[in-house]
Amino acid sequence: MSHMGNMTARLKPLGLYSLESSTVVYKELLCYAQQLEAVADEISNLLKESIVTSAEDYGIEMWELLWGVKRSDMDIAKRRQAISERLALTGRSCTVDDVKNFFLSLGAKAEISEDYIKNRLYIHITNGSEISMNLRKYISAQALEFLPAHLAVFLDYRLGNWNTLDQKNNTFNTYDAMNYTWDKLEHYE
Repeated sequence: MSHMGNMTARLKPLGLYSLESSTVVYKELLCYAQQLEAVADEISNLLKESIVTSAEDYGIEMWELLWGVKRSDMDIAKRRQAISERLALTGRSCTVDDVKNFFLSLGAKAEISEDYIKNRLYIHITNGSEISMNLRKYISAQALEFLPAHLAVFLDYRLGNWNTLDQKNNTFNTYDAMNYTWDKLEHYE
């Protein structure tokens, strides 16, 4: 039922007002109804924008502002997914998969190596070349906030890592004979 219909239906049984379309009371109710419709539309939009799965405009921007990163380079569906992944993480999210999901929510794909003896965590960002310096700083700051404080965390944004080199099935002597620095090995194909 419309706001106008609702108001007239509630006032009619009272018998105090003439609700004919030519009366001043009816015209005043029409003005109220128009304003109530505008307020109702705004509330409906506010509710839509406050929920990650339905937000399309300022709601997405507010969620991104809350996490400190604006991802306008991604489409709405991917932005929603990143925010949802971030919201799914808690203080108890400390498995390797949780850490990978954390980095995915920031737009980084991570390979994780753990050194249990030295309490170290090595994180290789495999898509590091696609990530700007500002986003790298943000990711690093967020990682320090999210990851357990007792671990020393090393983030590596370079293209290659030991796993990449291992997949080539070369021996150490083969690489040593090339006289490459790590920077050259990183780009070795």
